[in-house]
Amino acid sequence: MFDRSSRDLSFAVRQIRRHPAFSFLLILTVAVAIGANVAIFSVLEGIVLRPLPYPEADRILAVWETPSQQDRWFQPFTGPDYFDVREETRTLEEFGVIHLRYVNLAGQEEPVRLRAGAMTASLFQLLGIQPAQGRFITEEEELEGNHRVVILSHGLWQDQFGGQGDVVGRQVRVDGEPFEVIGIMPPGFRAPTPWGGRDQTRAWVPLVLPRDGSGRGSHWLGAYGLMEEGITPEEVEAELNVIAERLSEAYPDTNAMTTMWVQPMMARTLGGISSVLIFLLIIVGLVLLIACANVASMLLARGMSRASEFAIRASLGAGRKGLVRQLLTESLLLSVVGGSIGILFAFWGVDTLKAVMPDSVPRLSAISVNLPVLGFAAGVTLVCGILVGLAPSLFASRTNLSEVIQHGRASRGGGAVRNRFLSGLVMVQLAIGFVLVNAALVLSVSYSNVVEQPMNFATDEVLVTDVSLGGPAYEEPHLRRAFWEELAERARGFPGVIEAGITSKLPLRGGTNGGVLVRDMVFDPTVQDYLVEYSFVDHGYHEAMGIPLLSGRLFSQQDMEATAVFAGQDTLLIQVPVIINRAMAEELWPESEALGEIVRPYDAEPRWNAEVVGIVENVRQWGPERPPLPEMYFPHTSELWGPIWGRLIIRTAGDPMTLAAGVRAAVREIDPGIPSATPQTMGRILRDTTAGRRFSMLLVGLFAATALLLIVTGTYGVLSYGVSQRIHEIGVRMTLGANKRNVTKLFLLRAGLLVGVGLVVGLLGSWAASLLTRSLVFGISPMSPLHLALAAGVMGVVALAATLIPVMRATGVDPLEALRVD
Repeated sequence: MFDRSSRDLSFAVRQIRRHPAFSFLLILTVAVAIGANVAIFSVLEGIVLRPLPYPEADRILAVWETPSQQDRWFQPFTGPDYFDVREETRTLEEFGVIHLRYVNLAGQEEPVRLRAGAMTASLFQLLGIQPAQGRFITEEEELEGNHRVVILSHGLWQDQFGGQGDVVGRQVRVDGEPFEVIGIMPPGFRAPTPWGGRDQTRAWVPLVLPRDGSGRGSHWLGAYGLMEEGITPEEVEAELNVIAERLSEAYPDTNAMTTMWVQPMMARTLGGISSVLIFLLIIVGLVLLIACANVASMLLARGMSRASEFAIRASLGAGRKGLVRQLLTESLLLSVVGGSIGILFAFWGVDTLKAVMPDSVPRLSAISVNLPVLGFAAGVTLVCGILVGLAPSLFASRTNLSEVIQHGRASRGGGAVRNRFLSGLVMVQLAIGFVLVNAALVLSVSYSNVVEQPMNFATDEVLVTDVSLGGPAYEEPHLRRAFWEELAERARGFPGVIEAGITSKLPLRGGTNGGVLVRDMVFDPTVQDYLVEYSFVDHGYHEAMGIPLLSGRLFSQQDMEATAVFAGQDTLLIQVPVIINRAMAEELWPESEALGEIVRPYDAEPRWNAEVVGIVENVRQWGPERPPLPEMYFPHTSELWGPIWGRLIIRTAGDPMTLAAGVRAAVREIDPGIPSATPQTMGRILRDTTAGRRFSMLLVGLFAATALLLIVTGTYGVLSYGVSQRIHEIGVRMTLGANKRNVTKLFLLRAGLLVGVGLVVGLLGSWAASLLTRSLVFGISPMSPLHLALAAGVMGVVALAATLIPVMRATGVDPLEALRVD
């Protein structure tokens, strides 16, 4: 067996060397298809299939609260509810919470603004990852006064401290206060990200929560639990809802509507990315099928020219099994060489994919071409080799050997079954190509629908810079107000600035919401409250952001000064002006004028009310694909819920990025200890929020283009083979009076039949694919007749391009030369 295999392999190598151009084309086709599959599978394996890097990852659950009358909301936990659940649960071995925020950290280098995780000690214990140096946070350090300790990520330790070995025990400044470094986490450690996306946390501090039961109505904490051994998520959820029911009875004003539910940590980490990656893997799988059909058709057509060789080998005792084994060896060798090159392509492709993936993709560092991926590549290579070699070898083994020996070749008319099979391969390629082109068109139109819809704010002319204030220097409200006012005034003095303003949050980036009461509504904890988004802005924000005013007025400097006296106060019944958006006006006052109306918080003892002084146009708060929600804008100086996160907004008449250095310099001049985030435009933020859709669109478009190229070569090869097989027939027809038009019609009709059947099958395939793409499209049906027609047109052009040269060859045949072909 070894000797036979060695001879077959040696002969296969000689065949490749004897036909280098043909072999190169086949190898390149296989390499591209396998490389694409391995690259996408690497992403799927690293993000979806690989377990989370925690010792007990399969026992970790994300825990959410949700209003009982709604579908499951991703509502965060409150501090008092966390303590109650942790005290009462018996199904959770450990329970912890986290809050992500930005802090200013000063070590050896310049102060940096970074995202930190404020975590309970129980969450560190739950995750089970030991620090590389130092220790965890303790429960005693969750108390005010004991909380000034910090754990650094490995990357922050390297960047800010040069990887020095004596960092543990040092003092650093976090938001201007001294913190002791107590630990350094190992490389690659990732904390949970309750809100999805890629973890960018670089430091962890104790989460200090009030122990007096206050804040039970404030939902702001991401919660995770570790199930006891032998407990199921359903049992955990049942117990949590018993606890929730008890809390609703004990605290009806805040918990009457609250239930709880759980979600495996992997599902919370991935969000919706797994379905996108599976869709992409199916797409590249279809490209691989096209490549296999392409290579199989070329090998099958070429097999006719080797009929004499097969006859001689059979006459020398090779037998049908020997022929099949030899041809399978050749196809497997081509596939192995192509697969090896494809793996090299995949290494490059994975690096490229990681570089262009949006920030919403989690676990990016886990993506690599590792042993499981190489095992997948080996399996794909083996299957590909068998698929492309099986049909040519079976047809070759059934060649009429006596006819070949007698005439020196197989009959030109040769094998109706073979010709039908070749035609079937072409139709399969055209059908798959139709599915891919339709998917690419639908995703492209969806992306266009997302980015071209009215946003109602300026984009590329608006500069945004995040600034975090904290620590003793900004404890008092008037100190914070002085910083923001000076920064905004300096920005207004920059050349080309139209307006500058301050806001607590940006369009498209999510937000904060709360319940409100209007007119004769009364607080009733058993009725779902009316939620609205809210922002805190200054008098320049709306003009700086380019949000149109519809009626009433915008805030003035006098509004800022008048409401500043309320900051930090616990006075009952504070009255402030408020601006609302069109969605809130239309929903709460559909038949009357909203200006002058009073809005109150959904609370048993409201401490403020607000008079509507202006109505502005809607902006989308939670990304460009979700509709605008009702929203209120308060004066940022009022600080109704405490200090705000601040962002400087600047609208310019020119390129706003030219002001980036000036903004950073202005922040440093006001306070050298306050770092600012890298300025960016609202246009960049819009592009970032659509990066996931753009990523999918570009990949599917690239794979569809690759498939079209393969289809052109495959269809061209089959039709060329068909022309060569009918040269004698063409000569006879032309001798008997047929002209070039008749010959052209003959081959165009054949090509049209292949295209027609392929499109019908492709239409059915597109309908099946629509079940997957329905969740990926926006503003369009995945089975849009217009785009199905466009996809059919594209496939018609591709088929015409592949048909043109063979038809020209057929019409250029010299009848006398053709008749000499017997």
